[in-house]
Amino acid sequence: MYTDRNLAEQMQKELLASGVLTKEQLKMLQDDVTEVNVKEKIPASQLSNFTKYWTSVGAWVNSQGGNITTLSGNKTDGRQGGDPKAKHIKILYNDAFNDVRQWIDKPQFSIVKAVSNHLRFIDVMTEEE
Repeated sequence: MYTDRNLAEQMQKELLASGVLTKEQLKMLQDDVTEVNVKEKIPASQLSNFTKYWTSVGAWVNSQGGNITTLSGNKTDGRQGGDPKAKHIKILYNDAFNDVRQWIDKPQFSIVKAVSNHLRFIDVMTEEE
């Protein structure tokens, strides 16, 4: 089982480990995640590591009782507390997981948008209470 925070922390670790971004870039983007900023601050050569990152996150989700092939705002197998009830949490899950899964193998897939959505998920889910 995982919590939203556990998932977000693992996503951040995997973004760094896969080379999608550096700690310095992560710090620059924190609190101001937009597609424009991601595009300006992360070179395409690093963004191209997104598939490696996605595979690693999927393996982690699956190891925690989840299912990366169905993970969305309405289906969060393995999530402590079950599916999210709050609309803003559902939206974050849909943007970070459902949208990527639907578009990743298509020519219209935007890595910049995917990374932006994942960084927003991380930012919200790791926010201090």
